[in-house]
Amino acid sequence: EVGSRTMQPDSQIDPIERKVDEPFVTVISGTFCAGKTDLKNELFNQMNGESAKVSIILNYKLRDPKSYELPGVDYLLVETPEDFKRLKEEGQIVTSYTRDGHYYGLSRAFVDALQTGSMPIIEMQLHGYGNLRQYLNESYLNNRVVSFLLHTKYTDAKERLFSRAGKDLSPQDIEFIQSHLRTLEDEFANYRIHE
Repeated sequence: EVGSRTMQPDSQIDPIERKVDEPFVTVISGTFCAGKTDLKNELFNQMNGESAKVSIILNYKLRDPKSYELPGVDYLLVETPEDFKRLKEEGQIVTSYTRDGHYYGLSRAFVDALQTGSMPIIEMQLHGYGNLRQYLNESYLNNRVVSFLLHTKYTDAKERLFSRAGKDLSPQDIEFIQSHLRTLEDEFANYRIHE
């Protein structure tokens, strides 16, 4: 019969046992309080094991921490623009971007993870996603990128932030949510350009 065939299982490929030859990069982006950190942690817990090594990569940030963030756990704190510049010159920041006047940088740990066969999971703003893709291309890193784009409503973001902070929201927290929501359409357009 034309167009029909019987599919035979490929006994050489067992998806559970298959080793990853070339680690892929997982990027999680999205609006404020959309669940990026929860997804990052769940992916790490589900993917890390005997057949795959996974690394969570922290970004450098030159901005005041949000009320619920912990340096060294949620990000790598940079205190001055001069320190940020020095980290870039020393190769500790491999690619960077700015958002709302704040500097963000992808840690050298990203490259180290790829070189050791580990699959990096990165939580980053959409503004940095295009720079990451450019960096991969310019560095001749042929690793595949799997990206997640999460979004949420303002009311849900405010509720999540309140539950994280365990107290009333600071004016800085509220402004941060509103600034992300104001640029939501641009963020989605930026995502589509680089995907």
